[in-house]
Amino acid sequence: MFNVNLTAAEIAGVLKSIYNKTASEVVQFLLENGVPVSEMLSAIKAIYHLTVFQASALLEELNFEVNRIAEELINATYSFEEVASLLKDHFSYSAEAAVALLKSLNASAEKATDVLKNIYNQTVPEIVVTLYNAGYSVDEIINVLRNHLKLGMQEIIDLIKLLG
Repeated sequence: MFNVNLTAAEIAGVLKSIYNKTASEVVQFLLENGVPVSEMLSAIKAIYHLTVFQASALLEELNFEVNRIAEELINATYSFEEVASLLKDHFSYSAEAAVALLKSLNASAEKATDVLKNIYNQTVPEIVVTLYNAGYSVDEIINVLRNHLKLGMQEIIDLIKLLG
């Protein structure tokens, strides 16, 4: 008898290439055999080249809540912008709700700004208010305005006034 230690990705690759198993079938197999969700999802992402929407659908089949889906997708190295796109387009999350969730998953103020700018098409004044309402500190917001968005001091002062 052989004692073979295969990674989740190796197992997924064999199940796909030799046994023609679908991503959903491989997910079930890996989870039933004790593979942690984060390892399983990383393997499935790599082997099946899943988009964030396809990966989310697999997690939804497991009855995961949106917060857990977002967390697992981030752990599987989907970007904050990819997850935000999913939150917006699939789960109908507002900009503020999406950023609050991403902040709880350790999204920096810079990453949250990119989400608001690129996924939600917010203007800089809207970004400032949304970041603040999502719980980012004034110092974090100032840092984003100065170093990430490269705004001048007077522009930053005018924008911070929006926060009251």
